[in-house]
Amino acid sequence: MAARGYYQAFQSVTESIKAILHGENAGALADKDHSKWYREMFDPSVAAGILKGRESCRIQESSGLYRQFQTRTAQR
Repeated sequence: MAARGYYQAFQSVTESIKAILHGENAGALADKDHSKWYREMFDPSVAAGILKGRESCRIQESSGLYRQFQTRTAQR
């Protein structure tokens, strides 16, 4: 499951980078796509019943990146 999730997340990040290289605003795109990258990483485990959808959200919320994003967004 982990390998599939990492592959899907990699594909999603690759698409975001392509959009940035075609002129999209990198910061805005990262803010928009960040949750999608996490979802792609944990979807195979949710589909297999290893994790519940809410558990993958808790993993994202407990990561330092999520807290940094919330702090950065609040400062704007």
